[in-house]
Amino acid sequence: MLNTFIMSWTTDSPLKFHYWKLAARAQTPMLMLHAANIDYTWEAPPDDWKSVKNNYPFGQLPCLEHHNKIIAQSGTMSRYCAHLSTLMPEDIFKQLDADMLMEFSNDIYNLFVKAKYAGDDLAQQVGWQRVKSKQLPEKLDYLVKFLGDKPFFSGDEVHAGDVAIFSILNLAIEAGVDWTNDYPTLKAHYERVQNVGSINKYLENKPKPYFVSQ
Repeated sequence: MLNTFIMSWTTDSPLKFHYWKLAARAQTPMLMLHAANIDYTWEAPPDDWKSVKNNYPFGQLPCLEHHNKIIAQSGTMSRYCAHLSTLMPEDIFKQLDADMLMEFSNDIYNLFVKAKYAGDDLAQQVGWQRVKSKQLPEKLDYLVKFLGDKPFFSGDEVHAGDVAIFSILNLAIEAGVDWTNDYPTLKAHYERVQNVGSINKYLENKPKPYFVSQ
């Protein structure tokens, strides 16, 4: 019954992302939809971004439009898409796991942002080296412990937290921060999530990377 309602809710009013053609803040909510094979469209803002900026809550992108509602904030968008994709577990403690992992993925994303905007080329090089040698490994060690020997973070079924971690680790690989050789259990988890729904299709056609390490 719930799946029938969600199918109707998403087909009656297609979802539309408002964002530049970048694999950045919008990637995680998009992957939530791909995990359930839910279609969406993508509309880039005009070159004169400032002329439409005030049309969006908080004057920021990305935003998601659905049923004439403009949804701001990437975390909110990810949670909304996770609910549409039935990636939010019914069990309250597994919901907490999903939420914690989504927040943790954003912590990692912010490390990349800090390195990208560290300053001149030399400052960026130093920033990315810090990410590669210390900051990301520290985060991944926590994820290894959280995952343990389970196929997914909360057991046998994929949820929103798995997709969020997949998303940020995919951005890391594209940025030239290759973690795969040192974390075999996370690599196996990454490969399992990659085969959920149409996530592979997204990867084949995804926009240009936003993060490129120096």
